[in-house]
Amino acid sequence: MSRRNRNVLILVIVAFIVIMSVMRNRDNEISEVVDRSMRYTFQEPYRFPFEVDEASSEVAIDNPDSLHQFIFRYGNKETGQQLSYIVSKLVDNPPTPADGPNRERHQLKNGRAAYYEEDESSQGIWWQTEKGFTARIIYGIDGYQTPLGDRKLTLEELIDLAQQAQ
Repeated sequence: MSRRNRNVLILVIVAFIVIMSVMRNRDNEISEVVDRSMRYTFQEPYRFPFEVDEASSEVAIDNPDSLHQFIFRYGNKETGQQLSYIVSKLVDNPPTPADGPNRERHQLKNGRAAYYEEDESSQGIWWQTEKGFTARIIYGIDGYQTPLGDRKLTLEELIDLAQQAQ
């Protein structure tokens, strides 16, 4: 084998090694992305305190490396009533606390603490799931812009919705 052929062969082998190394790094990066996939199963409420005639769901992907958030919406077009079931998790961080200064503590049947809060135009109940998610059910009227008045849900109705989502 001539010196020139040997140099070409060495160059081809080095190029092959470099290409394989780059491909391996690329595969590792792809594997890392796959490992951060958002595959979860959630129980959704199925019994509502008002007639539901529209429903939608959304995966919020604003920052998938740090926040996984899933939003399920249920509504009644005629009455404007709506319910949002939101499940979120900070990736690689401890769960966000569900308690707060203006939240009343209650207990779900499974022993988990749930926290109730309300203002003029919304009511909500928050809790931690066993998979480390912060879950909340928020009720309101007309995009949470209309005062609830006499259309407020009872605390028992909100707790029932939370129990269904366990």
